[in-house]
Amino acid sequence: MNKMKNEGTKCKACPVCGGQIVVSDHWTFSYDQLLGKRGKLLKKRTKSSSGPVGCQTAYCLDCKESWNADEFAIDEKECFIDFKKRKDE
Repeated sequence: MNKMKNEGTKCKACPVCGGQIVVSDHWTFSYDQLLGKRGKLLKKRTKSSSGPVGCQTAYCLDCKESWNADEFAIDEKECFIDFKKRKDE
C-alpha cells in the first residue's frame, strides 16, 4: 500500500473552508463524422460510445480548492480521503 495513502485525512467537507466538495469521474466519447465522396466531412455526426477514463478530480464549490487524482481517494466506504499537502501544515 502506498505510504501516502496512510497519511490521508478523512474529510466530510472541504478542509480549507468547510464547503461542499464535488468529485468528478471523467468519461470519454467522440463525435464521429464520415468523409464524403468529395473529400469533405459530412455534416451529420454521431456520438460514439463513452467509457471511463479511470480518472477522478475533486473541487470545492465554495473556495474553489481543487484536487488532482493523486491528491485524494475514495475509500471502500465511499469516504473522501485528502492527501493534499498545504503550506500551513
